[in-house]
Amino acid sequence: MSFHHRLSDLTFLFLLATALASATGCGGSATQSTKGDGGSSDDAGVDSGDLADAQTSPATCGDAGAPGQPQLIYSGPQVMSLTTGAGSVFWSETCGMCNGTAGTLWSQPLAGGNPTQLQFPLMATGAALTPFNLLVDGSTLWFVNFDGLHSIGVDGSNPRLVAPGSALHVVQLSGIAVDADAVYMTAQGNAWDTLVMSVSKATGAVSTLATVSHAGPAGGKGLVVDATHLYWPDHDDPSGADGIFAIPKAGGSAALLIPVPGGSGASIAAGSGDGIYDVGGDDTLRLVHTSRPTAAPVTMATSATAPIAAAGDQVYFVGTMGSVPSIQRACAGGDGATVATLSAGDAVMLLATSSDQLLIGGTTGNGGPALPGGAVWSVTR
Repeated sequence: MSFHHRLSDLTFLFLLATALASATGCGGSATQSTKGDGGSSDDAGVDSGDLADAQTSPATCGDAGAPGQPQLIYSGPQVMSLTTGAGSVFWSETCGMCNGTAGTLWSQPLAGGNPTQLQFPLMATGAALTPFNLLVDGSTLWFVNFDGLHSIGVDGSNPRLVAPGSALHVVQLSGIAVDADAVYMTAQGNAWDTLVMSVSKATGAVSTLATVSHAGPAGGKGLVVDATHLYWPDHDDPSGADGIFAIPKAGGSAALLIPVPGGSGASIAAGSGDGIYDVGGDDTLRLVHTSRPTAAPVTMATSATAPIAAAGDQVYFVGTMGSVPSIQRACAGGDGATVATLSAGDAVMLLATSSDQLLIGGTTGNGGPALPGGAVWSVTR
């Protein structure tokens, strides 16, 4: 991406390694948006009094039974982004660290079948280009590459560079969300500030909606959109405000909406209705509601780390059992379970959900410590 400041290949690889993907909203129904390493989960820690105040229609996880056996559906170069939609799972891979070639974009039906590479034109040369921040919107897949914001049909048709990198003026993109008219992004701008931007789907016009000041790297990791507002985790250095920030989609002033104990910023994801799940700087997974910003956040699990992925009243996150990573589930009704365990040496970097599956992206220790291989696993939810 030919950004406002030209980045070295090394900076770009760092950009890719830290990019993520989540989704949702405030007083309306939520849409998708953007996402680490392990921890261990609580089986639930939701006080019934807090739950009555914070969750309007509690649901329980039900009996998960024994942890599922993840099925390896991809093995190859490192996986940089992962999402689901339109009956398929989509991921991007990079081999930039080993041969400097461009990364690739893949899809595979969730019901099974062979992976298909989705071809898109490159608008820049001389660097390892890898799609990241993948997000499905109906029949369109959106992603950010080193040369700009792209869209492509989920079947690989109609690839389009929507906004060139020179128009984005950012150093690092970290969150993405979409509605009927625009694609929204959180990004690190110059001097570490968080930028909140919108890109018109129709014209590619870029607008900066908000800037939050930082003395160092901080917020913007994740983004949720609803009918009227955008939400993201952040920290404002001048005021000391820390938690979930909000701004009207039409523009205005960004402000702290919900303070989060221990600090926000690791990852957020959309819950049911106006619920948002947040993993804070204290490794605690909490549920908050944008319509009740003064209500105390409800603790869903402790020792929870990003990435997280939500499916309504259920939220998935990474836990550990010794050196073996596990995927944990917590629910608004107060129970939880281990839904999958991987192998020693594996690492979880990405999570995504479909109606009946949990997709896990990361690295497998099969390649040895010097060059771990990329992997995508699937497990029944």
